[in-house]
Amino acid sequence: MKHKGMTLIELIIVIAIFSIFSLAVYNYQSGELNVYKKQYTQTTLQGDAKNAVEQITLDVKKSRLTPYSVETDFTDPKFQTLISTLGTSYTPVVYIDFLNTNAAGNSYNSCIYAVKQLTDGTKQLVKIFLKSNEFTLMETNSINIGSEQYGSYNRDNYNQGSCTTFDSNTFNNNMLPYFQKQIAGLTKNNSFIYEEQGNYYLVYEASSDNSVVYQYDLKEESSNVESAGISEQVIVNNVASVQVSPLDSEVPDSENNSFNISVSLEKNITINGNSVTLNESFNSNATRIRYDGGDTNADN
Repeated sequence: MKHKGMTLIELIIVIAIFSIFSLAVYNYQSGELNVYKKQYTQTTLQGDAKNAVEQITLDVKKSRLTPYSVETDFTDPKFQTLISTLGTSYTPVVYIDFLNTNAAGNSYNSCIYAVKQLTDGTKQLVKIFLKSNEFTLMETNSINIGSEQYGSYNRDNYNQGSCTTFDSNTFNNNMLPYFQKQIAGLTKNNSFIYEEQGNYYLVYEASSDNSVVYQYDLKEESSNVESAGISEQVIVNNVASVQVSPLDSEVPDSENNSFNISVSLEKNITINGNSVTLNESFNSNATRIRYDGGDTNADN
């Protein structure tokens, strides 16, 4: 009995049907993969934006409960040296003063969040650790508390009642170098800072017999900000924009306690051979305890 095999035409028809079926399956799977790729990227961007906002929010809530501890205006002269050092690749977003902080064995007491432009055209949000002197010396407001007019001077009296001396390590490391530029003869042994009823004062024992002891008023605002020499921390990549905006229009920005924090991210992905830009953002409000003249963070 003679068996007849497939003809060439029949073979071509089978191959064509199989090719059409295979193409349909490929297009379906490719479409599913593109949907997954897009959704995964969007979810990742959304999560990254949320985490970045939460990081800034946490630092805002850790800031000193004083004016000038959260600032978004970088035209202040105290930032000039820092901004010049960073260069044009960095755009500062917000400055936060913590007071008494330590990380990686290096003292720092403040930071800025800045958008960093990378060479590949993308941007990062980075956290840069800083040192600030935390107070501005009011040289014109000084009195000699060692004179007879003010009675007998005794340093021990400044840790009694409503008076509290400031943390000596923080004073020596972060503040003394700047005060020494303004007051000749100032050392860690003949000077200290004390707080009384929310006001801060620098005391300088100018004579060995304490007959000349100058007391200077201090303004709770850093007059100098510089890098702490710690590697910057990358908070998030693929940055489109970052904004920290004061919310209370009735007070100066330096005294604001409420801020809107917004982070927008964008990333280019390839779908079906075409470049597609995906955008996601997250924003939230951060509110500090309203400043009342004191600094409950001073010993934290």
